[in-house]
Amino acid sequence: MELIAPVLALSALAVVIGSIVAIARWILRPLDQAAKGRQAPAQFTLVDFLCLVFMAQLPTGLVQWMFHDSQYGGVAAIYVFAWIACGLLWWTAIRTLGRAGIHGTWRRAGFLALVLPTAVFGIIAFLPLSFAVIAAAFSGELPWRGLRFGLALLAEGALLAALYACGRYTRWLVASAAKPDGRAGPSKELPG
Repeated sequence: MELIAPVLALSALAVVIGSIVAIARWILRPLDQAAKGRQAPAQFTLVDFLCLVFMAQLPTGLVQWMFHDSQYGGVAAIYVFAWIACGLLWWTAIRTLGRAGIHGTWRRAGFLALVLPTAVFGIIAFLPLSFAVIAAAFSGELPWRGLRFGLALLAEGALLAALYACGRYTRWLVASAAKPDGRAGPSKELPG
């Protein structure tokens, strides 16, 4: 009986990590497949740079919220790490969008300002939210009556819906990208 709790905890961790990998593949794989084997120079627009500034504000606000009254001396290092990580994500996304043939300003902005931050920060939030749902479900109170369980389940459901919408947007974006011959529409080389 004493082994049941650790086995359940490890099983839950494995399911959550597997879910994170599946979510990342759901959202980013179509774009990666569309860009595979194609060579194109990285092209930037002003909107792309505005999206970079927006992306950098998300971890900046989170770090400020978490450490606003802290005496921790390493906050500057956390800021720098977050900005470098956002910059690398942005650079990789710009190159991949270009290779996938996605050149429309507003389509790129939708991906860079909505899909990419939602996917990255949503996947980061998925782990603690999942454990909050599991912990609330196994707490001493009846889980279907507990406010904590309801709020955790609602937040988890909203996050999963947002991540699903990101995956659908990525698929639409790839399907509507220009083909190598210049015509718009889905390419025959893309998976269904």
